[in-house]
Amino acid sequence: AGMLSQNVVILVDTAMVGRTPNSEFALTGMGYGSQLIFLLMVAMIGLTVGTVAFIARAKGAGQTERSQIILHQSVQMTLLLGVVMAIVGNTLAEPLLMLLGADQNTMGPALAYLRPLLWGTVFNYLNILFAASLRGVGNTRLAFMVALGMNALNFFFNYALILGNFGFEPMGIAGAAIGTVLAQACAVIVMAMLLSRGVVPGLGLSLRPRAVDGPLVKELIRVGWPAAADMLVLNA
Repeated sequence: AGMLSQNVVILVDTAMVGRTPNSEFALTGMGYGSQLIFLLMVAMIGLTVGTVAFIARAKGAGQTERSQIILHQSVQMTLLLGVVMAIVGNTLAEPLLMLLGADQNTMGPALAYLRPLLWGTVFNYLNILFAASLRGVGNTRLAFMVALGMNALNFFFNYALILGNFGFEPMGIAGAAIGTVLAQACAVIVMAMLLSRGVVPGLGLSLRPRAVDGPLVKELIRVGWPAAADMLVLNA
């Protein structure tokens, strides 16, 4: 159901963008942008796989403090990875879109959709990480409920920003990206607050920075890189 809710976000974006002027170019550009987002997500998938494996292992051993350390280190790595991908993605956006086949009619809409999503990469990645961490301790319900709330916000923001409702100026395809990023940011804030308050047994989150745990980071990479490579091949 959580995966289904992620697809609903894409469906809502597509349906509303399809009601804007020159929608055929906007939808094509949206397709190019979405493909690049998935391509740049491969490293995050690898980190997620490693995090789930180690949190589940700590949960099974009854090592609550270990689970918290793993989550905290993964969050810090996710923040760094999100910033790096935002910079790299925006720097290479235009040549990558041209490589995919974007032309003068679709390049503008593709960039208008892609750039806000790239700058908001960290929120997307943190949502993925939190949902995966909850799966590691056997709690899938909380992630699903937060995803439902995110979908509702995404619909509201997109309705306001894409089509120009509630007093907003219509932004078209750029509004789709901005609305999605805002919804993702709200979901991250809610999830971080819940985890920091210990509402999930066996999984907590400290909001204070910690020193990097080199051996743990290496183990996360060792376990996760084959999954990242698998996703890279699939996207290719």
